[in-house]
Amino acid sequence: MWEEARRSDSASPAFIEKIFNAGRYEILSSCGEHPPNLQGVWAGSYRVPWSSDYTQNGNVQTAIAGLLPSGDFESLLSYFDYQEANLPHYRENSRRLYGCRGIHIPSRTSGSGYDIHFSTAYPMLFWTAGAAWSAHFYYDYWLYTGDDGFFKTRVFALHEGSSLILRRLPDRGCGRPLAVQSVLFARKYASSSE
Repeated sequence: MWEEARRSDSASPAFIEKIFNAGRYEILSSCGEHPPNLQGVWAGSYRVPWSSDYTQNGNVQTAIAGLLPSGDFESLLSYFDYQEANLPHYRENSRRLYGCRGIHIPSRTSGSGYDIHFSTAYPMLFWTAGAAWSAHFYYDYWLYTGDDGFFKTRVFALHEGSSLILRRLPDRGCGRPLAVQSVLFARKYASSSE
């Protein structure tokens, strides 16, 4: 089926169904007490790239993005539990790194929510979009489920925290805070000597 789909301009409905079901199997197998980490449960080693951490600037979100549209609301709860367990660390990141209230979700987390992964090649310390990106999954969960209890008890903390850090941004003369993508996380940075 795979070779047939590669040679063709379109994939058969049977192939699309098989790929969809394989994806659901993998995400269901990797969600439980915690959300899926970078390599999921299939790494087979204790020395995996990026320490098999929670890469929050794309990988975790990509893994969980299909849960709501496929109706798998329960599996997304581990993502919310993980984020909420790290809220004290996220608040401290915001206070220590940026001198403001709110939350700063680092690009990578593992044993804690502290922003401790520093690199000159990938200056993810300046990736400030994490809280807002994470907050949208909470809002979307509420839109899909209509669970007002969830909205009242869980959505506000992440939404408020992500907006507080954005309020601290400079005005730049346009009458509102100016926020720009500060780090392109998929790009290797050249040194100034190159």
